[in-house]
Amino acid sequence: MKKRFQFPAIKVSKVTAGYEAVTGVDLKSILKADLFFDKTGSKDESKESCMEARHKNLHLMREAFIRALNVSSPEFCLEMRLTVCPDLLRISCGKVFISLIIRTFSSSEEGAREQAVSKYLGLRPLLLAYMKEAEFVAIPTEELLERRLNPFPVKKALSIGRFRETVSLSTPLERLNLGFVAEGVSGNGKADTVSHLFPWVPSYSDWRNLLDTLMGQVDPCQIIVRVKPARDSHDFRSFLEATVRSCELFMAGMGEHQIPMTRQALAIRDVALARLSELRHCSFHAGVFILAPSTLDMPEASVLGGSITAMSGSREGTGFYQGGFSVKTVSVREALDPDFFPEREPFTASEAACAFRLPSPPLDESTGLPIRKSRTSLALLPYLHEQGEDPLELVINEHQGLEQPVIVNRDDRMLHTFIIGAT
Repeated sequence: MKKRFQFPAIKVSKVTAGYEAVTGVDLKSILKADLFFDKTGSKDESKESCMEARHKNLHLMREAFIRALNVSSPEFCLEMRLTVCPDLLRISCGKVFISLIIRTFSSSEEGAREQAVSKYLGLRPLLLAYMKEAEFVAIPTEELLERRLNPFPVKKALSIGRFRETVSLSTPLERLNLGFVAEGVSGNGKADTVSHLFPWVPSYSDWRNLLDTLMGQVDPCQIIVRVKPARDSHDFRSFLEATVRSCELFMAGMGEHQIPMTRQALAIRDVALARLSELRHCSFHAGVFILAPSTLDMPEASVLGGSITAMSGSREGTGFYQGGFSVKTVSVREALDPDFFPEREPFTASEAACAFRLPSPPLDESTGLPIRKSRTSLALLPYLHEQGEDPLELVINEHQGLEQPVIVNRDDRMLHTFIIGAT
């Protein structure tokens, strides 16, 4: 029987505030789409609507996974690292590595290590429950863990964030400059501008275009998506409440014939109210970075941003004041710092799930991704101590990283059996 590692390696290092423990898991395979998605559906349903419904269900599962992380302590940070290693001469030999990295912090080395073990044991059942399409295995050695953390020397880093704009309530869809010159006054003497942070909305992309774009580059690159439970979202909630009040006061002074201005204020108010409702339950700090060993072009960052969130008004259900993204340069040191988040305003679980996700199960062969073309199932077997006398181990049942031996005892081997199967 080949030796398999069931528990990940843990790397502990001294940091400024104490000790940091790092451990993680690798994506071993992702199930092919025709094996994962339910094939039942209405005959009148189009292929496009069917695929959109599937992606919506996937997003709901990702959002539930993010919400489950909210019970974790603020000394816990989870990163998804997607490393693309292209091969232009032999395209089929290019590789995509996806890892989930757990970072914990403590004042003592033993405390950091103990927290890492606890978070790993807590994360494992969440992956089994909410990422059923994927199979993860523990990163067994510190050497492999180091390669996942630092696959190449990084010289360039960009950050993908939310789009921010100062909106004039009295002039719908007019763009204003950010800063003090953006302040305007309405006819009733009250300020009619609000600073609006556009929330991310799911793009329902399968990330195929993103992976194909990155696999076509000359140099490798790495995407880091970092999430961490927010300690307190009081300041941002107060900001949103002020936006709601500004919109309400503005609408109160509008006449019945001023429909465009009223609708704009109403749309911004509704977006703020929806975020207030979500932030009341849970909130997260989030950061998305793309790193490269040399120059990094804006198109790569734009494709990444478009794979995370839909653009404003680009799809039915996406309003003019939702969606969109911004790109800015950050230092390599900041991008690799587990405590660095470019935006101080917290994210809702739905926003964080737009970025912290796996590629959707592919419909066909996808270059670089480890695709599984057969299902596995956990064998429902009796406990080992109930196997009787003289047990004989036949095979090892493997399902989503879990292993258990399939054993028959002497009494079973004396019975007539008929076995049929396929490999």
